[in-house]
Amino acid sequence: MEWTKIKVFGDYEKNMINSFTDLGISKNVSSVIVYLIIKKSATSRDIEISAKLRQPEVSKAMQYLIARNWVSIEQKRREGRGRPTNLYRLEAKPDEIINYFKSQAENDIVEIREYKKKFLK
Repeated sequence: MEWTKIKVFGDYEKNMINSFTDLGISKNVSSVIVYLIIKKSATSRDIEISAKLRQPEVSKAMQYLIARNWVSIEQKRREGRGRPTNLYRLEAKPDEIINYFKSQAENDIVEIREYKKKFLK
């Protein structure tokens, strides 16, 4: 067995995650985004360990990111037998992701204002 070092999130990474969650992104999705910003590509297991997430949480976050074409998947064959490992890579720039959520928040504000005008005179 080969042992490798995997860095866990520190204060810097946690602050980045908080910045994303302030935009309305879930903590799990934020954690995955931050990890991929820092590492560029990773397996789900690497993300689980570093971000202290469970496998289903990583999978759900990946589905969300892949559905928006922000993350790509590459299958990495293992030597010998066994299933291939998925290698995830961030395709979107962090600014693109941030701008998407900022515009979502702005749209929400407009809807709330329209609701208030219509029903809370």
